Amino acid sequence: MDEVMTIRDPSHAATLTPDALQGAIEHAGLRVVARREVAREGLVSDWMWPGEFPEERIAAVNTYVAGHWRGLGLGVLPDGDGYTYIDRWMMFLAVHA
Repeated sequence: MDEVMTIRDPSHAATLTPDALQGAIEHAGLRVVARREVAREGLVSDWMWPGEFPEERIAAVNTYVAGHWRGLGLGVLPDGDGYTYIDRWMMFLAVHA
């Protein structure tokens, strides 16, 4: 997953698991009082759009997804001429410890 994310956005450093992200928040001196995870299905073709991303980067992501979709860890599945994926969002409510 980190490989395709880095192709999409070269500033990407790492994808954290929910527990690792909560640990980072707590390490910053906050106490997590609520946590919510939301998943929704999206189209890989909607993940990047011209104007925000260079065309060659969009093409590189599409090529990578086509060759590696089974092992991306994003729930990627073929869908007609493209691919769907599971977009997971994590939300934390934290207070000063």
